[in-house]
Amino acid sequence: MASPIEISVSHLLRRIGLPDQPVLVDVCLDDDFNEDPRLIPTARRWPFARIEKLLPELQCKSVVIICQKGKKLSQGVVAVLRSHSIKVEALAGGMVDEFRLHSSAMDRLAQVVRGADTDCHDLAPQAAGLLAISVGLSRQYKDDTEQLEVGMAIYDALYRWARDGFDEGHDWPAGQAK
Repeated sequence: MASPIEISVSHLLRRIGLPDQPVLVDVCLDDDFNEDPRLIPTARRWPFARIEKLLPELQCKSVVIICQKGKKLSQGVVAVLRSHSIKVEALAGGMVDEFRLHSSAMDRLAQVVRGADTDCHDLAPQAAGLLAISVGLSRQYKDDTEQLEVGMAIYDALYRWARDGFDEGHDWPAGQAK
């Protein structure tokens, strides 16, 4: 059973892609990250020793702290953030393996992203659209941080499509002009 300061993987999975999804902060050690550099989608990596520098960004938000094992490091960061009145939980069990990144939604999303990144639009019909959006964002936002912030909302929406909207279409009724 998870402690009161933990969130289970299954509960977090249900919250990703929603408008009120938590901010995900990965505080794993550099050696652990170098061994396995994967991040949970939408998570940002941040050194645990500098977590107080994130306080202004985390005020009034729900936060989930992630580390490799989900033990002392993440729970220590949770304690620090709670002392500053941040609503925060630690991901129970640690990072990517427990998170089971190989869901059908993640595999579907990976095909779209790979198709856009490699200019192989035959991998997924949505790849060309994602490339167009990415290029448009790069022209619209010169500041990388602003571009990333807007882009994350697009990737969140794309994940929700991959999870539970991929089979939806917008067909016109027979006999009506398009």
